[in-house]
Amino acid sequence: MKTHAALLFLMTSSIALADGSRLPSQDALAVARGYAYTATADDPSAVYYNPAGLGQQLSGDVEAGVSFITPSSSYSGPAGTASTKKQTFALPYFYAAQPVYPLGGLVLGVGVYAPFGLSTEWPGDGPFRTIATKNTLTFVRTAFSVGYDFKNGIMIGASIQDNSLKADLNRGLGYAPGDYLNYTGRDDNAWSYNLGLIWRPSPQHSFGLTYQSQTTFNLAGTVTLSPPVGVSAPGTAQWLFPSNFALGYSYRPTPEWNFEVGYDQTNWSAFKTVTLNSAATGPLPLVFNWKDSAYYGAGLTRYVGSWHYSAGVNYSANSVNDSTWTPSVDDYGKWLLNGGVGLKVDSWNLETALQWSPPESRTVTGSPYSAAGQTADGTYRNTLWGLMLQAAYRW
Repeated sequence: MKTHAALLFLMTSSIALADGSRLPSQDALAVARGYAYTATADDPSAVYYNPAGLGQQLSGDVEAGVSFITPSSSYSGPAGTASTKKQTFALPYFYAAQPVYPLGGLVLGVGVYAPFGLSTEWPGDGPFRTIATKNTLTFVRTAFSVGYDFKNGIMIGASIQDNSLKADLNRGLGYAPGDYLNYTGRDDNAWSYNLGLIWRPSPQHSFGLTYQSQTTFNLAGTVTLSPPVGVSAPGTAQWLFPSNFALGYSYRPTPEWNFEVGYDQTNWSAFKTVTLNSAATGPLPLVFNWKDSAYYGAGLTRYVGSWHYSAGVNYSANSVNDSTWTPSVDDYGKWLLNGGVGLKVDSWNLETALQWSPPESRTVTGSPYSAAGQTADGTYRNTLWGLMLQAAYRW
């Protein structure tokens, strides 16, 4: 019993600390502007960025795109050196919006996208294999949205969201060469909501505000320990993804220019304890006490005939303290440099964006030791590339 409890405690560490990062790259134009889009949100991606913006849609519109994200991390420290497996993640998204007539100003929308996720894979025989190896988190959200334009400069919107989460988490045990622990779990029925407001006192000025509720998943799955003895047992855990709110201001001196700034805070301080429940061990709590973090963005778009050009910069603060650090979570303070171009041809709108995070480093001290005595203390270096391709059709 005590042996199983110790092994499952190792597993809870992996579950909680493998929480994927937020993925705000849900529209190519928004990415090109450094995510400063809350006060504009004038295409179907308003479903994600601000559902109040749907009220601006004057005709039916459908949008589909994919974000290709290539992160890279390396480690050097007392335990040795290691690098993550080179991976490029393809994250598709889809939105549609349709005005409801004869009720002018009322627009319905739908979206499917991944607001959190990604994966990390450190070597299975690496210097901290009993802390992190391969961890994958798949979060899919389907949002049903409505926006309304009061025709007096005020727009409101809301979404009800159906969420699913699948976790596939792995780490070494440290008792025998090649041993490992695996947890797989999922929940396909977690609900959340999103509220939005846009106030446009004049054609030159626009203010946006959104609030996204937290999402709580009740994961049900299986714990597997192997070798030398293969052991499987049911495992459940309640996993919280935090709420966030965003503020934005857009200035349009002429119809050809749009300047915007934005602030988007994720309330990670609500992520305190994850408890794994097992019939073999009883409840096993693990305390995290992460901290709130935010995106600070600024961007602009220049319209020239059928073309438009965008650029933006964004800073993303980290949320994981050294005392709860794990390589499973790629958590750094990051600068993101962005640019993009769009073209309107008849009823089509084509967009592309490029994103780059210059190399950043973080030196970690005082991180938790595993039961096998390994530490993840050391210096981590990270960079990221992103490419977004998108097409929209309006009728």
